[in-house]
Amino acid sequence: MREIVSPLDGFLSPFGRISGSGGGADAYAIGGASPELVAAFLTAADGTTEGEYFRTGGVEDDFSMFTFSRSGLATMFDSTGTLVWAPHNLLLYSEDFSSNYWAKIGLTFTTGATFGSLTSTKWVSSVNLEKQRINRQNPFNALADSNAKIYAVAKADEWDYLIIGTNVPGIDQTSFNLSTGAIVTQDHDAATITSLGDGWYWCEVEEAFLGTSCDPSIYMSNSDSGTSDVQGDGSSGINVLCVGAYRSDLGGTADNPDQPAGLEKYVPTTSAAVYLARRNAYYYDSGWTKGGLRLESAAATNLITYSSDFTNAAWGKANTATLAFDAVGPDGVANSAVTIVDNSATGNGTWTVDYDLTVSTATKYTFSFFAKAGGLSWISFAFRNFTTPGSDRGFFNLANGSLGTIPVDWDDAKIEDIGNGWYRCSGTMTSDAADTSGQVRFYSSDDDEDITVPLDGTSSVILYGAQFEAGSIPTSYIPTSGSTVPRAAETLSIAGADTPANTTAMSISMKGLMTYADDNNFVRLYDMDDTDERVSCFLDYRSTLTGEWNFVSRSSSSTTTVESSGSLYSPGINVPFSIAARHTASAFNGAVDGNALTEDNPSGTPDVATEPLQFGTERFNGFISEFRMWGADIGDSGIEEVTTP
Repeated sequence: MREIVSPLDGFLSPFGRISGSGGGADAYAIGGASPELVAAFLTAADGTTEGEYFRTGGVEDDFSMFTFSRSGLATMFDSTGTLVWAPHNLLLYSEDFSSNYWAKIGLTFTTGATFGSLTSTKWVSSVNLEKQRINRQNPFNALADSNAKIYAVAKADEWDYLIIGTNVPGIDQTSFNLSTGAIVTQDHDAATITSLGDGWYWCEVEEAFLGTSCDPSIYMSNSDSGTSDVQGDGSSGINVLCVGAYRSDLGGTADNPDQPAGLEKYVPTTSAAVYLARRNAYYYDSGWTKGGLRLESAAATNLITYSSDFTNAAWGKANTATLAFDAVGPDGVANSAVTIVDNSATGNGTWTVDYDLTVSTATKYTFSFFAKAGGLSWISFAFRNFTTPGSDRGFFNLANGSLGTIPVDWDDAKIEDIGNGWYRCSGTMTSDAADTSGQVRFYSSDDDEDITVPLDGTSSVILYGAQFEAGSIPTSYIPTSGSTVPRAAETLSIAGADTPANTTAMSISMKGLMTYADDNNFVRLYDMDDTDERVSCFLDYRSTLTGEWNFVSRSSSSTTTVESSGSLYSPGINVPFSIAARHTASAFNGAVDGNALTEDNPSGTPDVATEPLQFGTERFNGFISEFRMWGADIGDSGIEEVTTP
């Protein structure tokens, strides 16, 4: 940890005690006041270079200042615009091979060689025992019907070989030579060995898992033939730094930004699988743009069981050719998307693709999908067999990303450009009080309100990633392959002791993007709350409001709220926000996008120093790009400056 210093460090300005970074001005200071707490997900310490920067107590920190939780997998777009999994590791005790989690044959362990500042474990063979290995039975329920990679980072010692084995779909073994960096034998779908320098290698196999059982095994060997059937001598072995497993379908898995070069895919684990936050997440805005940390506070479930497999019988089809995976999807993978094309019946007609649904009564649902123009530059779909809405079709222009005609009984419709000709289209409906089932149906279209196309074998669009979920907005894509799949809610917080919250004065700023619909609700961006004291901010779009900012200061059960106009923001996808607030015992105000609101007089400064600072606690779906907090009042000019776009 590095303390932030400046030639002016210690000087008490009207805004608080000044400090700086690296002997110069603090890039995150406002009016000379340095925030004690900084979480910058877009920029490094200089405030301009792309990267990340964290600070608590005025001292440089890292992401461990946060407590993050999500109990499963989630997707994101990386810097190349590829749809990938967030970083994770499904193997437990990734460095502790002595744990009872691992079954062991013919091995003992001692301190091994170092990899930079990290220390490995030396695997030592046992006398007269064969198959020197660790293994784990059936750890991979999250890998059913998907591709995955299993890896180990190792270095030769007296022995030269590492072997990774699996038993799904068959008993496969791949042997790696840790002295030459060569693959000796390979049974898996794919395998690689990558030099990390100083004799260290990342050894990895990839396999398509067709069930929930895997039984991965990792062996060491001294056999040039690549066999694991060798006898130990009580002293010889290899060095193993870590092991792991991650999903490799979609476009793979995002890097872990906390790991050094060479270990970017590694996520340390102990007693549970680890699913990391979606840092370094991108969105499309005339090009792929870094959004920061992707956060979704609500859980979601994709109710479509074959989200991209439109060839499956779960999708009904009429007037289509025999379909196949034949196009590159938003995940960048060859043959991951399906071209929907007519059956060459001649003349003119309409092709359709549909999916039957079970729904709850009187509930909002959003249907979304990725689409790309083929021979046709429009796509249409309808909610069918519901009491409400009716079966009218909505139309989406895949040539320019605009909405065509949308039924009046839909709650909402959106089309989002995600680059390379792909768009994510969505529509939202509310089921009737009697509805328990219905259908979504795609229609061919070559213009707005026109579903009749030539049946000549060229009337096509490319589809990928259909999702039907409860709620008013399309959330991050949840792949499915034979069953409905949930994505867990995410939580993000900082301990109150690591914030500069106090009862004299404090200031807060936050920037990012959010997606919301005008569905008579609100989204909360940050919150420090106990029974009587509270500091909070939320965007209100209830009743006739479309986007009213509310800054909350509650002290001794007396609540003061500073509000913006009721239509300051409008619903949409990736709506940028920049907000700030200042709290003192006698003055309280907020600012939005460079403009201070009307100051109010609270009953005192909220006493929340022991309360966790929680982010995106209610209905937040978007990106956090930056958060700052001062243990001082930076004034109206300060909150205006920090929120100026």
